[in-house]
Amino acid sequence: MTGAVILGYGLHPFGRFPDRLPAVVARAAIEAALGRAGLSAASIGAVFAAHTAPGSGGGAAVAAAAGISGVPVVNVDQACASSSAAVVLACHALEADAYEVVLVIGYEKMSPGFVRLSQPHSGDDPCLGFDLQPVRYALKASRYLQAYGADDAMLAEVTVKSRAHAALNPDAHLRSPTSIQEVLMSPMVSTPLTRLQCCPTSDGAAALVLGRYDSVARRTHARIVGWSLGTPGATESQDAGVPEKFTSRLAREAYDHAGIGPDDVAVVQVHDAFTIAEPLRLEALDLVPEGEGLAWTAKGMTSIGGRLPTNTDGGLLSRGHPVGATGAAQLIEIARQLTGDAGTRQIDPRPRVGICQNVGGGENAGGVVTILSR
Repeated sequence: MTGAVILGYGLHPFGRFPDRLPAVVARAAIEAALGRAGLSAASIGAVFAAHTAPGSGGGAAVAAAAGISGVPVVNVDQACASSSAAVVLACHALEADAYEVVLVIGYEKMSPGFVRLSQPHSGDDPCLGFDLQPVRYALKASRYLQAYGADDAMLAEVTVKSRAHAALNPDAHLRSPTSIQEVLMSPMVSTPLTRLQCCPTSDGAAALVLGRYDSVARRTHARIVGWSLGTPGATESQDAGVPEKFTSRLAREAYDHAGIGPDDVAVVQVHDAFTIAEPLRLEALDLVPEGEGLAWTAKGMTSIGGRLPTNTDGGLLSRGHPVGATGAAQLIEIARQLTGDAGTRQIDPRPRVGICQNVGGGENAGGVVTILSR
């Protein structure tokens, strides 16, 4: 049997913590994950540390702050997909019998403002604003609304649903409810995306302790049973990336790896840095018919209690988006749902299979689709 077992997980709340050093934020998540796993720092055979912002420092210092030393520390930067990619690397290491137990730590101390892409190779990108993510996602939104007959209010509904879920999550950055009108009336960032349709700039950390299948007897753990890690091809972003062909390819590979299909999935985490991203990626994962993603949200089908609960912790829009920590946080939420540990946001009946989709942009672009089961 391949893959990995999630032995423990921990989070430092997402938000703004200007007076806390990156190592302090990361250590809190690591200690919580080790405590949940019932293991000591000496049990860790290797560390995969995901971070992107220069002010976040390096993985070796973070591991040392948590009492982990004398083991390999691999630093991973794949933009927003960094800790998702780190988990895939960790799974490969476990499958190769290189280690019994490993740690994945995603953490970030973010600067204020929008995340810029890496230095572009095209001189036109900064002139057109394409080095800013809101512009790129605004093009996706405009294309989607035109192609499928959706409207701005349906886009705003994604934020409303996200906040409702985040209100149930004490670790979320933005927990205050909002309305469609408030979302639409917030300042315009890049038409048609308003400020409340963009994720906040967050600090935070998320940690996972992973072990091999054969090292764990208990059946109560969530298992990572399939994944696909890739980089977008030259033709996969045509038509502004609508539909999102890159995620579709990764999804097919992950389903094949896990030996399951979309009909088995009962809970979802997608990279929703902007409202348009959620419907696009639900459709690309083959969980929602093409062009119907926003309609599903408007009908409550992606809410807790709906047919396909999505981003039950608030997602990037409301839980927050400390870039290096996001992928690990997605996996933690799915693990909580599968093991019945999601508290007031627990899905009933408890799901057996969940899926995570994450993607990063810029010169470190990459994407990951990960499937969990119990």
